[in-house]
Amino acid sequence: MGFRGSRAPEAPDPRGPDVETGGAFGPVEVLPAVLCIGVFRSTAVDGGLDPVMHRSALVVAWFQDTAAVPSGEDAYPALRGADWGALALDREL
Repeated sequence: MGFRGSRAPEAPDPRGPDVETGGAFGPVEVLPAVLCIGVFRSTAVDGGLDPVMHRSALVVAWFQDTAAVPSGEDAYPALRGADWGALALDREL
């Protein structure tokens, strides 16, 4: 479930739906050790905006097990398949 007003889709849990680790107060969620934050920039999504004065940007955060930088075919499918046109925001420079 995303935050209210969030347009970001959620990637499925790569460990599967049956992962549960017992704790004193019930199941405990364990996140992978490495937090990654990617900041991506490009030309404006809205073709009607001035291409000299506007750019689009998208910030994506995810957790992964290793510190290896994901790129190309090694990147998570959810990261590679992000819908730029629906998720990126246009900003004036």
